[in-house]
Parts: sequence; C-alpha cells; structure tokens
Amino acid sequence: MSDHFPLDAYWMPYTGNRQFKRDPRIIVEAKDVWFTDDRGRRILDGHSGLWTSGLGHGHPEVSKPSLIRSISWISPRLFSLVIPQLSDWPISCGSSCRVI
Repeated sequence: MSDHFPLDAYWMPYTGNRQFKRDPRIIVEAKDVWFTDDRGRRILDGHSGLWTSGLGHGHPEVSKPSLIRSISWISPRLFSLVIPQLSDWPISCGSSCRVI
C-alpha cells in the first residue's frame, strides 16, 4: 500500500501504530459490526464504542435515506484510502508541513 500512496507526510501522534508505515492496515468496507481490510480480512469493530458497535455499520433502518448512504465519512482514528491522498496534499507548503 505504501508503494501507491506517499506516507511521509502522514504523522500519527499518540497512537500505537509504530509499524503502520511498514505494514499498513487499510479499511475498505464496514458492514454490521465488521470492518474489512484491503486484504479481505474481517475485523470486529471494537472502536465504535458501547453506543454504536451493537447497531453496526450500514444498518438499513438508520441508512434508509439515499443521501446518508452516499456520504463519505472517515474517522480520524482509522486509516482508509482517502487519508494518504489528503495527507500528501499540503506538502506544497514546504517540508515542515504535517497532517495530523
């Protein structure tokens, strides 16, 4: 994954992700209480917390309106395909810029 997206500008302070740039886990889908990464592995979502994990992602009663289903929202605590694309964008301001 890091071959396709530059991760130099992506800084992950205060996280346990020291090995992330070496072996990134990219979340590409979320359904029910599961995440799926870019390698097809299913991961139980323990990140959402007590109030949302039980409901799951993409619950039909919550996401009925087509507008809600079409919104792209990215958790700042998880990694998705959009984050490296966006994190490299402000590098044009100089080498000291970082995205948090």
